Amino acid sequence: MRKYIPLFLFILLISTHELILAQTNDAQLWIGYEMDKKVIKRTKTHLKYQVRFTDNYTRFDYAFFDFGIDYSLHDNISISTAYVINMKNDRELSWLLRNQWYGNIQFEQKLGKFKISNREQVQTDLEDDIEAGGNWFYRNKTALQYKLNKKLTPYIQIEGYMRIGERPPSEDVLYRTRYHAGVKYRYNKRNDLTMSFLYQRQIRRNQPDHIYSIILNWSHSAK
Repeated sequence: MRKYIPLFLFILLISTHELILAQTNDAQLWIGYEMDKKVIKRTKTHLKYQVRFTDNYTRFDYAFFDFGIDYSLHDNISISTAYVINMKNDRELSWLLRNQWYGNIQFEQKLGKFKISNREQVQTDLEDDIEAGGNWFYRNKTALQYKLNKKLTPYIQIEGYMRIGERPPSEDVLYRTRYHAGVKYRYNKRNDLTMSFLYQRQIRRNQPDHIYSIILNWSHSAK
């Protein structure tokens, strides 16, 4: 029996090594800023900016600028469209600039102190854009929030990404899933501060990625 112990340990070591290589776990920090301004009745412009630190908060990896227009069709229905400039810190090629467009429609309904919302979005490809040659994605996000008092609003949300059209054999039906929980603090009439935690899972290059991110965000409504 003893002569099989080294072989067993070798197989266990190889299996553990393969399991580690087969997936990536990373703690990240995302810091964002949003500003909107009313231009005419029911229409606003928005600017969003976010930076992300990866590799357990040690590397500045990603940033984007989002320029868009939001239009309120009804008290409970709105649509948006935007152009996004993405900057990705590629370890070998330095910073890569990529372009993206999206359009969405959002529905929301208040139920006492609760508010539920659902956003349907279509966007151009971003991940692996050079290799994929330009794909499209459908994103569905549902959120539930509760107005605890005049200052604090905790919330939870879930979001799923699906590739439109043919997908790689290794990819799940849901390309990416996000689970999100946080609290919004109403600093004053025009400024909100949000702190939240996000868990993200996706399949990329045949490897599942698991991201655990702290998100800090400042929202400002201009006069």
